[in-house]
Amino acid sequence: LVIVDNVWKNESIEPLMGILQYSKTTRMLITTQLSELLRLNSSKRFWLKTVDANKGVEFLKKQVGGEWNDQWSDVDAKRIVEKTSGVTLFLSEIASLLDDECKDALKLILYNLEKDGTTMESFYLGAFTKPLRTYGNSGLGCLQLSIESIKEKRLRNRYIMLGVFSPEIPLIPFESLQQIWNMDSIYDVQIAVGLYKNRSLLERTNHGVILHGLQRRFLVELYQTYCREGKEGFPVDN
Repeated sequence: LVIVDNVWKNESIEPLMGILQYSKTTRMLITTQLSELLRLNSSKRFWLKTVDANKGVEFLKKQVGGEWNDQWSDVDAKRIVEKTSGVTLFLSEIASLLDDECKDALKLILYNLEKDGTTMESFYLGAFTKPLRTYGNSGLGCLQLSIESIKEKRLRNRYIMLGVFSPEIPLIPFESLQQIWNMDSIYDVQIAVGLYKNRSLLERTNHGVILHGLQRRFLVELYQTYCREGKEGFPVDN
Protein backbone atom coordinates (compact mmCIF):
# COMPACT_ATOMS: atom_id res chain seq x y z
CA LEU A 1 0.00 0.00 0.00
CA VAL A 2 1.46 3.36 -1.10
CA ILE A 3 -0.01 6.39 0.69
CA VAL A 4 0.45 9.82 -0.90
CA ASP A 5 -0.97 12.50 1.39
CA ASN A 6 -2.09 16.07 0.62
CA VAL A 7 -1.51 16.11 -3.15
CA TRP A 8 -2.01 19.36 -5.09
CA LYS A 9 -0.42 18.63 -8.48
CA ASN A 10 -0.56 15.77 -10.97
CA GLU A 11 3.24 15.92 -11.17
CA SER A 12 3.38 14.70 -7.59
CA ILE A 13 1.75 11.35 -8.36
CA GLU A 14 2.59 10.71 -12.03
CA PRO A 15 6.03 9.21 -11.26
CA LEU A 16 4.34 6.64 -9.03
CA MET A 17 1.80 5.47 -11.58
CA GLY A 18 4.26 2.97 -13.00
CA ILE A 19 4.10 1.03 -9.74
CA LEU A 20 0.44 0.25 -10.38
CA GLN A 21 1.10 -0.81 -13.95
CA TYR A 22 3.73 -3.39 -13.05
CA SER A 23 2.39 -4.68 -9.75
CA LYS A 24 -1.07 -6.18 -9.54
CA THR A 25 -0.93 -6.44 -5.76
CA THR A 26 -0.01 -2.80 -5.12
CA ARG A 27 -2.62 -0.23 -4.14
CA MET A 28 -2.29 3.53 -3.80
CA LEU A 29 -4.22 5.80 -1.43
CA ILE A 30 -4.18 9.49 -2.39
CA THR A 31 -5.60 12.31 -0.29
CA THR A 32 -6.30 15.65 -1.96
CA GLN A 33 -8.58 18.68 -1.87
CA LEU A 34 -8.74 18.78 -5.68
CA SER A 35 -10.88 16.03 -7.15
CA GLU A 36 -9.81 16.86 -10.71
CA LEU A 37 -6.41 15.38 -9.93
CA LEU A 38 -7.90 11.90 -9.76
CA ARG A 39 -8.34 11.27 -13.45
CA LEU A 40 -7.43 7.59 -13.39
CA ASN A 41 -10.23 5.49 -14.87
CA SER A 42 -9.56 2.73 -12.38
CA SER A 43 -9.55 4.95 -9.33
CA LYS A 44 -12.31 4.94 -6.75
CA ARG A 45 -13.26 8.18 -5.03
CA PHE A 46 -14.28 8.49 -1.40
CA TRP A 47 -15.64 11.87 -0.32
CA LEU A 48 -15.09 13.18 3.17
CA LYS A 49 -18.15 14.61 4.90
CA THR A 50 -18.18 18.37 5.36
CA VAL A 51 -20.40 20.59 7.47
CA ASP A 52 -22.98 23.11 6.22
CA ALA A 53 -22.65 26.83 6.91
CA ASN A 54 -24.64 26.90 10.17
CA LYS A 55 -22.95 23.85 11.66
CA GLY A 56 -19.62 25.18 10.46
CA VAL A 57 -20.12 28.41 12.40
CA GLU A 58 -21.10 26.41 15.49
CA PHE A 59 -17.97 24.30 15.10
CA LEU A 60 -15.77 27.39 14.66
CA LYS A 61 -17.20 28.99 17.81
CA LYS A 62 -16.72 25.77 19.75
CA GLN A 63 -13.08 25.57 18.67
CA VAL A 64 -12.47 29.15 19.76
CA GLY A 65 -14.25 28.48 23.04
CA GLY A 66 -14.86 31.28 25.50
CA GLU A 67 -12.63 33.65 23.51
CA TRP A 68 -15.23 34.32 20.81
CA ASN A 69 -15.54 38.09 20.33
CA ASP A 70 -19.18 39.30 20.26
CA GLN A 71 -18.21 41.85 17.61
CA TRP A 72 -17.35 39.07 15.14
CA SER A 73 -20.06 38.72 12.51
CA ASP A 74 -21.82 35.40 11.88
CA VAL A 75 -22.09 36.50 8.24
CA ASP A 76 -18.29 36.65 7.99
CA ALA A 77 -18.02 33.32 9.80
CA LYS A 78 -20.41 31.69 7.30
CA ARG A 79 -18.42 33.07 4.37
CA ILE A 80 -15.27 31.55 5.88
CA VAL A 81 -17.01 28.18 6.21
CA GLU A 82 -18.08 28.40 2.57
CA LYS A 83 -14.60 29.37 1.38
CA THR A 84 -13.09 26.41 3.25
CA SER A 85 -15.74 24.03 1.89
CA GLY A 86 -16.75 23.18 5.44
CA VAL A 87 -13.60 21.13 6.07
CA THR A 88 -13.24 20.97 9.85
CA LEU A 89 -9.44 20.76 9.65
CA PHE A 90 -9.37 24.20 8.03
CA LEU A 91 -11.84 25.61 10.53
CA SER A 92 -9.82 24.29 13.47
CA GLU A 93 -6.68 25.97 12.12
CA ILE A 94 -8.55 29.24 11.58
CA ALA A 95 -9.82 29.11 15.16
CA SER A 96 -6.23 28.87 16.40
CA LEU A 97 -5.34 32.03 14.45
CA LEU A 98 -8.13 34.22 15.82
CA ASP A 99 -7.17 36.92 18.32
CA ASP A 100 -10.19 37.68 20.50
CA GLU A 101 -8.85 41.17 21.24
CA CYS A 102 -8.99 42.11 17.53
CA LYS A 103 -12.53 43.02 16.47
CA ASP A 104 -11.55 42.65 12.80
CA ALA A 105 -9.96 39.21 13.17
CA LEU A 106 -12.66 37.40 11.16
CA LYS A 107 -12.61 40.08 8.46
CA LEU A 108 -8.83 39.73 8.10
CA ILE A 109 -9.12 35.96 7.65
CA LEU A 110 -11.92 36.42 5.12
CA TYR A 111 -9.90 39.09 3.31
CA ASN A 112 -7.04 36.61 2.89
CA LEU A 113 -9.38 33.94 1.56
CA GLU A 114 -11.09 36.22 -0.96
CA LYS A 115 -8.01 37.92 -2.36
CA ASP A 116 -7.69 37.81 -6.15
CA GLY A 117 -5.59 34.87 -7.23
CA THR A 118 -6.15 32.89 -4.05
CA THR A 119 -6.40 29.18 -4.78
CA MET A 120 -7.12 26.27 -2.48
CA GLU A 121 -3.49 25.26 -2.84
CA SER A 122 -2.07 28.63 -1.83
CA PHE A 123 -4.74 28.96 0.84
CA TYR A 124 -3.89 25.62 2.41
CA LEU A 125 -0.13 26.00 2.11
CA GLY A 126 -0.25 29.62 3.19
CA ALA A 127 -2.93 30.37 5.72
CA PHE A 128 -2.09 27.58 8.12
CA THR A 129 1.65 27.85 8.62
CA LYS A 130 3.80 30.11 10.75
CA PRO A 131 3.96 33.72 9.49
CA LEU A 132 7.50 33.60 8.13
CA ARG A 133 6.60 30.60 5.99
CA THR A 134 3.20 31.85 4.97
CA TYR A 135 3.67 34.51 2.33
CA GLY A 136 7.30 34.11 1.32
CA ASN A 137 10.27 32.50 3.03
CA SER A 138 11.71 35.90 3.93
CA GLY A 139 8.51 37.04 5.60
CA LEU A 140 8.37 40.15 3.41
CA GLY A 141 5.26 38.93 1.64
CA CYS A 142 3.60 38.38 5.00
CA LEU A 143 4.36 41.96 6.02
CA GLN A 144 3.06 43.27 2.72
CA LEU A 145 -0.19 41.37 3.15
CA SER A 146 -0.59 42.59 6.74
CA ILE A 147 -0.21 46.19 5.57
CA GLU A 148 -2.56 45.72 2.61
CA SER A 149 -5.19 44.29 4.95
CA ILE A 150 -5.45 47.71 6.67
CA LYS A 151 -8.33 48.94 4.55
CA GLU A 152 -8.40 52.52 5.85
CA LYS A 153 -5.85 54.42 3.77
CA ARG A 154 -4.96 56.88 6.53
CA LEU A 155 -4.11 54.09 9.00
CA ARG A 156 -2.14 52.24 6.34
CA ASN A 157 -0.11 55.32 5.42
CA ARG A 158 0.62 56.16 9.04
CA TYR A 159 2.18 52.76 9.52
CA ILE A 160 4.30 53.12 6.39
CA MET A 161 5.48 56.51 7.71
CA LEU A 162 7.40 54.61 10.39
CA GLY A 163 9.92 53.96 7.62
CA VAL A 164 11.21 57.51 8.09
CA PHE A 165 13.04 56.34 11.24
CA SER A 166 16.45 54.77 10.96
CA PRO A 167 16.56 51.00 11.52
CA GLU A 168 19.24 51.72 14.12
CA ILE A 169 16.76 53.46 16.46
CA PRO A 170 15.72 50.85 19.07
CA LEU A 171 12.52 52.60 20.22
CA ILE A 172 10.27 55.15 18.54
CA PRO A 173 8.80 57.49 21.22
CA PHE A 174 5.09 58.30 21.27
CA GLU A 175 6.03 62.00 21.03
CA SER A 176 7.74 61.39 17.69
CA LEU A 177 4.74 59.50 16.39
CA GLN A 178 2.50 62.36 17.43
CA GLN A 179 4.58 64.68 15.24
CA ILE A 180 4.77 62.57 12.06
CA TRP A 181 1.14 61.45 12.37
CA ASN A 182 0.00 65.01 13.12
CA MET A 183 -2.16 64.00 16.07
CA ASP A 184 -3.53 66.21 18.83
CA SER A 185 -2.59 64.05 21.81
CA ILE A 186 -0.50 61.12 22.96
CA TYR A 187 -3.74 59.35 23.82
CA ASP A 188 -4.75 59.39 20.13
CA VAL A 189 -1.33 57.99 19.26
CA GLN A 190 -1.73 55.15 21.74
CA ILE A 191 -5.13 54.21 20.28
CA ALA A 192 -3.61 54.00 16.79
CA VAL A 193 -0.67 52.00 18.12
CA GLY A 194 -3.11 49.53 19.66
CA LEU A 195 -4.62 48.85 16.22
CA TYR A 196 -1.22 48.01 14.77
CA LYS A 197 -0.30 45.92 17.79
CA ASN A 198 -3.44 43.80 17.31
CA ARG A 199 -2.19 43.03 13.80
CA SER A 200 1.28 42.10 15.15
CA LEU A 201 2.79 44.98 13.16
CA LEU A 202 4.70 46.37 16.13
CA GLU A 203 5.34 45.99 19.86
CA ARG A 204 4.23 48.60 22.37
CA THR A 205 6.07 49.73 25.49
CA ASN A 206 5.24 52.35 28.11
CA HIS A 207 7.15 55.00 26.17
CA GLY A 208 6.83 54.11 22.50
CA VAL A 209 6.90 51.31 19.93
CA ILE A 210 9.44 48.75 18.80
CA LEU A 211 9.74 47.17 15.36
CA HIS A 212 11.82 44.08 14.71
CA GLY A 213 14.63 44.26 12.17
CA LEU A 214 12.70 42.80 9.26
CA GLN A 215 9.81 45.22 9.77
CA ARG A 216 12.22 48.16 9.97
CA ARG A 217 14.08 47.29 6.77
CA PHE A 218 10.84 46.63 4.92
CA LEU A 219 9.24 49.92 6.03
CA VAL A 220 12.32 51.99 5.18
CA GLU A 221 12.27 50.62 1.63
CA LEU A 222 8.50 51.00 1.29
CA TYR A 223 8.59 54.56 2.67
CA GLN A 224 11.30 55.55 0.21
CA THR A 225 9.31 54.01 -2.64
CA TYR A 226 6.22 56.03 -1.66
CA CYS A 227 8.32 59.20 -1.58
CA ARG A 228 9.84 58.53 -5.00
CA GLU A 229 6.40 57.86 -6.47
CA GLY A 230 4.99 61.04 -4.90
CA LYS A 231 2.25 59.26 -2.97
CA GLU A 232 -0.24 61.57 -1.26
CA GLY A 233 0.91 62.49 2.24
CA PHE A 234 4.56 61.59 1.65
CA PRO A 235 7.39 64.08 0.92
CA VAL A 236 8.63 64.10 -2.66
CA ASP A 237 12.11 62.59 -2.84
CA ASN A 238 14.13 63.20 -6.01
